[in-house]
Amino acid sequence: MTINIEQLKQDRWNKSVKTGLSKALNVRKARKLAWLLGLIWPLLTSTAAFAEGSVQVGLNQPLTETTATTSNRDLLVDITSVGEVINISGCGTAQTNNLNYIIESPTGAIVANVTTGTGTTGVGKISCTDPMTGAITTAYKYTTTQTGRYKVRLVNVTATNFNRFDVTVTASTAVNPDPTGNTGITGRVSALVWTYATGSFALSSATNANYYTLTPGGFPGTNYVWLLDLNQLAGNGYSITSNNLGVAAPRSGFSTPITGNSSTPLYQVYLNYPTIAAPPPSVAPSVTGFRFIDSAGQDFGISPGGTAGVQDSGFFEFSTNASNATYAIKIDVNANGIFGDAGDVTLTGNAANGFNSIAWNGRNNAGAVLPTGTYQARAEIRLGEFHFIGNDIETSGGGASNGLTIYQARSQILTVPTRVYWDDVTILGAAAGGTSNTPLGTLSGVHTWGDFSGISFGDAALIDTYVFGATTQASLFVAITPNDNPLLGANGAVTITPASVPGNTLALSVTDADLNSLPTIVETVIVSVRNDITGELEDVTLTETGPSTGVFTGNLATIYGASAGANNSGTMNSKNGDTITVTYNDALGSTGVAAVRTAQDVVSAPSANLRITKGNSVTTVSSGNTVTYVMVVTNNGPDSVAGAIVTDI
Repeated sequence: MTINIEQLKQDRWNKSVKTGLSKALNVRKARKLAWLLGLIWPLLTSTAAFAEGSVQVGLNQPLTETTATTSNRDLLVDITSVGEVINISGCGTAQTNNLNYIIESPTGAIVANVTTGTGTTGVGKISCTDPMTGAITTAYKYTTTQTGRYKVRLVNVTATNFNRFDVTVTASTAVNPDPTGNTGITGRVSALVWTYATGSFALSSATNANYYTLTPGGFPGTNYVWLLDLNQLAGNGYSITSNNLGVAAPRSGFSTPITGNSSTPLYQVYLNYPTIAAPPPSVAPSVTGFRFIDSAGQDFGISPGGTAGVQDSGFFEFSTNASNATYAIKIDVNANGIFGDAGDVTLTGNAANGFNSIAWNGRNNAGAVLPTGTYQARAEIRLGEFHFIGNDIETSGGGASNGLTIYQARSQILTVPTRVYWDDVTILGAAAGGTSNTPLGTLSGVHTWGDFSGISFGDAALIDTYVFGATTQASLFVAITPNDNPLLGANGAVTITPASVPGNTLALSVTDADLNSLPTIVETVIVSVRNDITGELEDVTLTETGPSTGVFTGNLATIYGASAGANNSGTMNSKNGDTITVTYNDALGSTGVAAVRTAQDVVSAPSANLRITKGNSVTTVSSGNTVTYVMVVTNNGPDSVAGAIVTDI
C-alpha cells in the first residue's frame, strides 16, 4: 500500500497548480518517500480538508458553464446530514459577468435560483484572480433540508466560462469555505462530465489535478474508488468523463477517433475522495457454467462458412454471483497462448447477476470468418471496471514517463498501485504515434501522449485508459467447422489429491485430448476449486506437461482456516471435515455432449505419534554434582506437528 501525500501538500504548491509545471516530479518523489515511510506517515501528519473547486482542478482551468442542454455537466453535491450548507462562489471570464446559480433538491425541486448581478463584488462572487489561499467570505449559502444528492448548475449569463469556482459543503452558515483546508467538508462534489476551456494547448495551461471515481464493487455495500492522477494534461477545450467499458461497442477498450465513435458518461467523477464510499469487496466474483454452444444447441462448433442460416453463430454462456460487473471474453485467434493481444477477438460488455449469454459469429475484428480450426477462449469477470476517456485531450505528460496514471484509493491519502491498461494502436494505428500495453497492462503504468501542440496525438480522439478490481477467469474451446455435422470428442478426466490435512499442497490434473488444440505449444486450462463447506473458491491454471500431451497439472496450497479465506487468493483455507471439489467443464465428450467433471478431496485432522525419551549417559553420580538429562522428541507421523510443547514436570 502506498500513501498519496499530494493533497496534503496542495497548500504548499498552489503556484505549481497555477502554472501546471512541477507536480508530476514532486508527487512521484513524494510517493517514493511514502513507500519508504509506509503506514507510519498517517501517524505523523493530519489530513487536510480542502474546499471543492478551482483549487483542485487548477487555477488555470476555466470551467465551462452548464446549461439546460448540457445537464450532464451539472455539479452533484452529496448531503449526508440535514442542515449542511452548500456554499457557491465564482467569477466568470470577467469580474462584471452576471452569474446564475441554480440548486435542485434530491427530489427534483428547484430550491434556489440566484444571480450575482454585474457588479464586481457581491454575494456569490470572488475575484477572477483570487489565489484562493484564504477563507471565502462572500459565498452564496443554501441550507439543505433533506439528505441525498443535490444538483448545482453554474451558468455564466454574460459569457460561458468560470475562471474561478468553488462549491463547498460546510456544517453551518457560520462557517466559511476555506480552500486552504481548514473548514470545508470534502468528498461531496462530483459531475458526470467536467468540461474546461483553457484556450491553449501549451504546457503552461496543463493541469495536474486529481479526480476520484466511485464504481460498484459487485456486491452489496461495496465500492471501488479510483484515483485518476493527471500530470501535465493539456487540451484547449476538453472533458473529463468515465464509464465501465470505454468507447461504445464494437471498439470498447480501444482509443479511437471521435468521428464515428462515442462514449457515454456513467460514473460521477469527484474532486476529492467520496464521503459516501463503501469499502472494496473482500471476495472475487464467481463464474460458473462457462460454455460455448451453437445456435442449434448442438455443440461448441459453428460453421459460418457452411450452409447459410444453419449454425452460423453461437453463444458464450456463464453465470456469476456479482452485480454491476463486466466481462471480457478473449478468443486466442493467433493461437499463441496469449489472450487479448493483437489479432485476437475480444468481446466486452456488462455482466448481469445470474445467467449471461453473449453472441459470437465466428468472425475476426475485420469481419472475416476465421479459418476452420479449434480456438481457445477465456472469460474474465471483472469488478469495478473504470475507464477514463480523454475527449479531445491533445497531451498527457508530453514526455516518456510523466503522463496520467490510476491508483485504487482507500482514502484521501492512502492509495494502492494497480495495473493500468490502454491500447492506442489497434484502431488509431502505430503510425499515429500511440502506444499499447495490452493485454498485460502495467502496474502504476503511466499513459503518455502528445507534445503540447494543437495537432498532438489526442487531438480529435477518444483516448481510453482503464483499470479494474478483482477478477475471475474460466476457459474453454470453440470450433469453426466446415459443415454442420455434430462434433465428437474424448471424455476428459480431472483429479485432485484424495485426502489431505490443512497445510498440504493439493495436486490437480486434467487429462483431455480435446484440449491439445495446438500440438507445438504448451497450453493451459483453468479449473475451479471449491471448499464445499465454507464456499471459498479458487481458480487454478493448469499447465500442459509438454507440447501435445493433453495432460495438464498444477497445485493449490492449503492452510488451516475455520472459515473461508478470500476467493482467488492462491491459497485455500481448510479444516478437519471439509471437502474440496475440483470442477472441470469438459466442452465435448465422446458422444458430442458437454459434461461437468469433478473430483473431491477429503480433509482430516492431522495425525501424529509423538514419542519422548529422557535420559543421560552417567552411571555414577557424586553428591553435589550436576547431571544433564537429554530429552528427545520424535514424531513417528504420519503428519507433521506445529506448535508442540514439551514440559518436564
